[in-house]
Amino acid sequence: MPSPFMGMDPYLASDLWPSVFYALADKIRLQLMPYLKPRYEARLAVHIFENAESESESGLLYTNAKAKTLEGVPQPEPTLDETGALWVDVTPPLTIPLSSPQVRLASVEIRIVSQELLITRIEILSPFDKRESGLTTYRQKRHHMRLAGIHSLEIDLLRQGTRTLAHSSVPDTPYLITLIRAQANAAELWPIQLQEHLPIVPVPLRAPDLDVPLDLSAALAALSDDPMLGLQVDHGQPPSPVPLSDEELAWQRSRTADSDSASD
Repeated sequence: MPSPFMGMDPYLASDLWPSVFYALADKIRLQLMPYLKPRYEARLAVHIFENAESESESGLLYTNAKAKTLEGVPQPEPTLDETGALWVDVTPPLTIPLSSPQVRLASVEIRIVSQELLITRIEILSPFDKRESGLTTYRQKRHHMRLAGIHSLEIDLLRQGTRTLAHSSVPDTPYLITLIRAQANAAELWPIQLQEHLPIVPVPLRAPDLDVPLDLSAALAALSDDPMLGLQVDHGQPPSPVPLSDEELAWQRSRTADSDSASD
């Protein structure tokens, strides 16, 4: 069944997020390349950060990182294998995930081909970026990029966590796109409601070259249409980790009903 959401599907911000995160970065890179050639290129860049989160916070990064108790599970009786040897399938009473000391995050970098010069970095925020200590690290990195003359385009499609832009005027919307141009004194914002399409936003280049467009709805649609990603969700269940409000839930049900009626 197609998604009832016109823009970002909140059900993707769950166990599927690692796949969504890297695949969306690549779809953005591929979409921008025709606009950038021959002077610029778009690259996927992987950055490694130390993971200082507690085990409970790590579950937001590694969604399968949950302790699992197996108490009360009956132990199987010994059996004979194909060679006639005695064999027992021993099930442990508890399994605990091993925490990773590092987090690998991807971004899209726009560089001048001949000079290897970084012009713009496109960041798709992860849960790590929106919680300490990743939040402080991200803010410091963004500040240094602005002073270094590097544009920053930030795509926040996660409803959980803290906004990276600490300002009282930042609207409380589910999603937010933020553009901070190199050495600018103001940030450009695109607040997005759950019921809205994702916008077309500008990607700045080096002056005097003009901005190029990034169609986020098209990038997300290309991701959702990719059968190799296996982005299958059950819209009949509440999304995780942030449930929908009553208003959003009513809108989703209305959209689903309209889709069912159209298919009859």
